Amino acid sequence: PTAPPELSKQPVALFISSEYELGDIDEVKRSMPHSQVETIKVIASCISNIEIYVRIHPHLENVDHEFVNSIKELSALDGVNIILPESTVDSYYLMEIADLIISFGSTTGVEAAFLSKPVLTIGCSYYEHFNATATIRTSEDMLRLIKAAKDNDFSGYPDKRQRNLGACLYAFSFLNFGVKPQYILDRKSTRLNS
Repeated sequence: PTAPPELSKQPVALFISSEYELGDIDEVKRSMPHSQVETIKVIASCISNIEIYVRIHPHLENVDHEFVNSIKELSALDGVNIILPESTVDSYYLMEIADLIISFGSTTGVEAAFLSKPVLTIGCSYYEHFNATATIRTSEDMLRLIKAAKDNDFSGYPDKRQRNLGACLYAFSFLNFGVKPQYILDRKSTRLNS
């Protein structure tokens, strides 16, 4: 895997999801202030001095050509860099070097939170109730939190410990979904009951 180009502005890694994952679920569409393409346009036009690295999911290579082409066209915007599905740029390295991660509910958001990175999740996600990421549903909140992060103000995001803990709790819940726990922690007395 290779690294993205040298960074001159604050790097923001934006991981898109496929449109077919989002397109047919009304609840998901209603929870997002804009489409993914429009979101990138809004961020690029409203916030200066950031470099947005848009990672197109590797599974979108040779799939959903209209959507991928609409994402590719965004490279004409100032500060927007498109990382193609077939690119060898490593997504985890991109997470590591970015000052902020933006996700549309994909697992890359919770994976970055596990790494204690500040993550902004746009719209609903499977992990939104685990407090691993900041979740927004309006354009105003999105821009406010990105501008704050640009100024190194992460007070609107879970703290580093909570990001990691929330990601771990999500992973545990995901792995044990449908399994009744043998032991439950009684929050009032902090002792184990069976």
